[in-house]
Amino acid sequence: MKRGGRDFRTSETIDAKAYTADSIDIRHIFPQKWCSTNGINSAFANCIVNKTAIDGLTWGYIGASAPRKYLAAVEPEFR
Repeated sequence: MKRGGRDFRTSETIDAKAYTADSIDIRHIFPQKWCSTNGINSAFANCIVNKTAIDGLTWGYIGASAPRKYLAAVEPEFR
């Protein structure tokens, strides 16, 4: 937030107000269940590179899917 981080789905700047109002949390880009099912070592699945700030609504799109599946549902909102 200090450096102007942006929301994963809306690309709007995350400030303290948005953090609370949008239920933003640090989540896995490739969900842990997907990583486990696809043989990804938990050390890789839980590394910082696989995490981003995601709001509650976007998290609902993700579930246990890889980005190539859930981004199709989220992408129309980028426009």
